[in-house]
Parts: sequence; C-alpha cells; structure tokens
Amino acid sequence: MRRSYSSMQESKIIFEWKIDQFNSFIDSSLTSQDDVKIESMEFSTGSDIKDVWYLRLKFKNNEETKVKEWISVFLYLKSSNKPAVRADYSIYVLNNKNERKVSIKKSTRIFKVHESWGSNKFLEINKLLEDKNDILSDNILTLSVDLVVYGDYLTTTSEIPYKTMKPKISDDFNELLKTEMGSDVTFTVKDIKFRAHKSILIARSPTIASMLSHETSKGKQYVLNIDDVEPKVFKDVLKFIYTDIVDNLDDKAECLLDVANKYQLKTLKILCEESLCKTITIENAVTIMVLANEHSAKLLMDYVVDFIVMNMEKVMNTEDYRKLESSKPVLLSVLLKKFVDLIKTVPKSIE
Repeated sequence: MRRSYSSMQESKIIFEWKIDQFNSFIDSSLTSQDDVKIESMEFSTGSDIKDVWYLRLKFKNNEETKVKEWISVFLYLKSSNKPAVRADYSIYVLNNKNERKVSIKKSTRIFKVHESWGSNKFLEINKLLEDKNDILSDNILTLSVDLVVYGDYLTTTSEIPYKTMKPKISDDFNELLKTEMGSDVTFTVKDIKFRAHKSILIARSPTIASMLSHETSKGKQYVLNIDDVEPKVFKDVLKFIYTDIVDNLDDKAECLLDVANKYQLKTLKILCEESLCKTITIENAVTIMVLANEHSAKLLMDYVVDFIVMNMEKVMNTEDYRKLESSKPVLLSVLLKKFVDLIKTVPKSIE
C-alpha cells in the first residue's frame, strides 16, 4: 500500500516579558499628553522562515477626553523571509502565583511584516491599580505570549506494510515488571516488597549493581533492604529503571532527584534537574541552590546561580538567603564569583 502524507511545520515559543518599576511607568505615562509606548526585546520561534517578533505596550489617550484609560498590547512581526506568516498567539498577564489573570485568547492570524495583532483595551488602568498587589508582584508587570508559527506543507510518500504496530521494548519491560515473571531480586522497602530482575538492575544502576555484588542469594532470590526511600518513590524509580518513564515528574522531581543521584540514574537525574529549573522563583531560589549542591546537580546549579545573580537584590531580601549567610558560606562564595564574572562582561562607560 502506498500512502502520501502532508504535514505542516510548526515552531513554538513561550516568551515572557518582565517590566520592572511599573507603577512609576504608569505615573509618568498618565501625566504625558501623548501616547506612551514601550517595546520588548525581539524574539523568534527559530523556524526556517526566520521570523522575528516583539511586543508593544502602549498607554493610549481617549480620543474625546484625552485621558489615558486603557493599556493596549500588540504582537508585531518585525521580519521574515516570507511576506506573510500564519501564526497562533495568546497574550496574557501572570500574577505573583504564576496564574493567568488577563489574556487575549488564542487566535489564528495572518501576520504581514511590520504589521501587528492585539488589543486596544487589554488592561484597564484603574482596574490594574486596584489589583496591583496581585498583578504587580514586586512592582513588576509580567506579560507572556504563547506563539506557534506555521511553515509550509511537506509531502512524503511511502510504502506502508501491513501490521505496522510493533510493541516497544519499554512496553515489554513494563509488563515484565508488573507480572514479576522470572524475578530474582526482592527489595524490602519499609515492609513493602518489590520484585525485580538482576540483569536489568545491573545494566541500569551502578549503585544497585554494587549492592548485588556484595549480597549472597538466598535460594534463587537476592534480598535487598531499602530504608531511606519511601515505597511510593521507590515504585516510581523502579518503573523508570524498566521504562525510562516517570508519571507526573514535575510533582515528584525534588524527591526523585535525591534517589536518582544515590542510585546513579543519570537520565532520571537530568530530567529532575530540568523539571526543577522550571520552578525557580525569588522565594525558593536559595533552597533549590542548596538542593543542587547537596546532590551534585550541575545543570540545576548553573541555572539557579545564574537566576540568583540576575535577581540578586531581591533574593538577598529573602529569609532563606539570610540563613545561607551563616549556614553555607561556601555557596555564597560561588555566587560572589559568578557575580564578579558577570560584572567583568559589562562594558565600561567612556567618560
């Protein structure tokens, strides 16, 4: 059987724009007789069409009263190697809990170069001031845009054999874990027993392999006692060993990072670090840095140190940072070195 399939290329980005000292920006804009605007840095989805975008936020005068009542926001296509680009976009404000509070719902539009789409009445100024404790966290307005750019259709033709559905090895291993057929290792985790297969464990975890090499089998079974991991966590770890899958990883990343490091599960450790990178805030940055240091999580450590250095003034005002000064002076030296390196890269002004 011959089959032809046409697929459209998609490129995506979530761009976040933080505008500091926004109350001052509002005050200065309200006293101006003209429309006042501010533009974000440029960003791109990285597609083959070389698209470049930016956001523009504007305080507009009411044409009749000449009073600024609304803030408009528009998404601009600055450049592309195509004269017109089809894209899905959604623009929204994030509050201090990372919740969407004001938004332009997802829309599909054709953007021409130097043209824009958005809303003239995106944020009501009086409403924004009333809700500033929620929306203007630390006097920062956070705008975000979800953008999907569509390229050209690509058409492929191929010969499709019958009965193409084939089970993956991870499916077979998961079934083996469930049935426990041929298991020769028993883990006792706080009185809960888990059965597994020595050959798979040795291939996946150097730590468990070492434990088994020092353990004498009892009959046909090796018995290992695990006292420092919760049973539900160990169950997730065992499933990952067999399948490379963790359900709801973002909810479990912190506790799984500890176990992944302990049992030398490199892929799981990287996944946990990537997940934790997405959760870093001003309030928890120091805690996550300490966690990364304890578990030798280099990827996470580099990311959180960069975050703290870029937000140093605010992080220094947190309780966790004040505790760090007395409990972890070594980590303070890491931050200081990074901060000094950053200062060196800033061009000096010419007097």
